[in-house]
Amino acid sequence: MAADRTVTLRLSDSLFRAALARARAEEVPAAEVIRTALAREVGAEAGPVGAVAAVRGALSAEFAAAADWLDLQRRLRGRGFVLRRRDDALWLHTWPVERPLLPLARLGPGEAALTVHYRAPFPAHAPLPRRGDGPRAAAAGARPWQRPKQRPAQRA
Repeated sequence: MAADRTVTLRLSDSLFRAALARARAEEVPAAEVIRTALAREVGAEAGPVGAVAAVRGALSAEFAAAADWLDLQRRLRGRGFVLRRRDDALWLHTWPVERPLLPLARLGPGEAALTVHYRAPFPAHAPLPRRGDGPRAAAAGARPWQRPKQRPAQRA
């Protein structure tokens, strides 16, 4: 992918609202709509359809090869992307600067299909134990690396 530059533009309110409306309709960021319109005006190759197809092609092997959600996240991060939950749907974000790109459903495999494929829902943050619960209560619901270490039994 080519390097991007950050540019500040002054747009009329009506033009900006039109770009936002189109972005919502196409389920892409407003910046992608503006980038596409500018590329079309100057005769360059770019656009949400081309960009989605390029990302889909680049990541299809990663989705197929991943053994589970964590493996998929590792593979995506290696390519500069990551999945995040946003508005009750999974979205592809850039990595390490997390900027939303497009909904996972636009890439092909939806969350439901991947949940069946990986035999588990997308991992969420587990609630942390409350301070006053004590080590036994925390250990009951804690992950193995969070459980308190047990001391070996003393010999008599």
